[in-house]
Amino acid sequence: MNVGLRADLHIHTREAEPFITYDAREAIARAAREGYHVLSISNHDTQTFNAELSAFARDQGIVLIPGVEVTVEGRHVLVYNADVDVDKITTFAGLIPSSRRPTACAKSSGRKSSCSTPSSSATSTRRASTSIERPSSWLERWGCP
Repeated sequence: MNVGLRADLHIHTREAEPFITYDAREAIARAAREGYHVLSISNHDTQTFNAELSAFARDQGIVLIPGVEVTVEGRHVLVYNADVDVDKITTFAGLIPSSRRPTACAKSSGRKSSCSTPSSSATSTRRASTSIERPSSWLERWGCP
């Protein structure tokens, strides 16, 4: 049995991109007509998501995931279900809520971890290539508790 789930997690709409001809509701309605089940509106540096829009999507048979395309250290990064304020994300370290940031990290695999200040160019390059990891898995990757 071949069961498919149609999803688009990178949609822009007129709410944040004035040159786009359709708004969030129009995008959701069209996606429903075309058989999509999951969407995320990921406008640039603006989260286009609220309870009313989520309910509208649900009524159309679509799960709407909160998303945003933030500019972090000169790179575009897709962030889903952000647990930090979007306007506060300006560095890769800013993707981690301050309550979850480690104050010190132990050595891991013979290399010193850079978790307390993860803004070096090597760290940024790695983070950009895996832009949808949860912060906890990112911390584990860099050898932090």
